[in-house]
Amino acid sequence: LSLSLSLTLTPSPSGNLHLNITSDGRNEKLFSLIEPYVYQFTAGVRGSISAEHGLGAMKANDIHYSKSPAAIAAMQRIKTLFDPRFIMNPYKTLPSQAHPALA
Repeated sequence: LSLSLSLTLTPSPSGNLHLNITSDGRNEKLFSLIEPYVYQFTAGVRGSISAEHGLGAMKANDIHYSKSPAAIAAMQRIKTLFDPRFIMNPYKTLPSQAHPALA
């Protein structure tokens, strides 16, 4: 198995760090080991798993690594206030179980 790792630090003021890991092909076992490690490390240094592009569909259910349950609940209340029918960016901003329509 061949792996390649690259880190890119974006210019100030954002200071985002982008991690890219590639391999010879899609390796689900490798992915399942690396992703939780990166999220846990990020949480340990009080970082965030989102950046200028938001969470997206792949990370919405992992927001708990960088936001508290109270913060997620507050975000859900704000989203529900502005989007009561859950039509703006569904499944891409908050955990799917956080919206009553998906429970």
